Amino acid sequence: MAGSLRDRKKAATMHRVQEIAVDLFERWGFDAVRIEQIAEAAEVSPSTIYRYFGTKEGLVLLDEHDDVLRDALSDALAENHLWAVADQALALIEHDHFRRNAEMTLRRTKLWFDNPTLRAASFTFVDHWIDELTTMVRASPHHDFGPSEARVVVASLIWGLVTAIECWYTEGAEGSLGDYLRTMLTAVRTTIGNDLQ
Repeated sequence: MAGSLRDRKKAATMHRVQEIAVDLFERWGFDAVRIEQIAEAAEVSPSTIYRYFGTKEGLVLLDEHDDVLRDALSDALAENHLWAVADQALALIEHDHFRRNAEMTLRRTKLWFDNPTLRAASFTFVDHWIDELTTMVRASPHHDFGPSEARVVVASLIWGLVTAIECWYTEGAEGSLGDYLRTMLTAVRTTIGNDLQ
């Protein structure tokens, strides 16, 4: 991952803490594990976990690539249409999430969709992403959406991604997650309109 030394150290810490947290969640159950137990096992302070992940649910639903993806989306939307940016974003995360960290991606996905607490929390996380991306799209010179139009388009895209991930998981997680997401992008683009500005 590119970035400053501070960014790389943060990413490495997040990755290590998340691995330990997922180990504990799988062993004892998500609801039974406390932040303090994770912090002790990872040899970090609870405040570090809260600063990097926000909540216990964030240990599953977030990762060290989210900040990079958010910055890349903001920069790309200043230069390109949403559909092109969506393709770029998928390419940006594909290697790290779907290949290099494929096992951890599957473990986190299993926790996400099998645990009611995490499923409920994911609505808040998704809504936050919709808020952020809607703001970016509204600021882009390549779109002329009204506020409601922008939110509907962005929500369709992001919930399409979430649904594609769930389909991949419930269908046995044997195919390429990247392929599932590309198929979803094509479907949403076709349904909403490839040239919608």
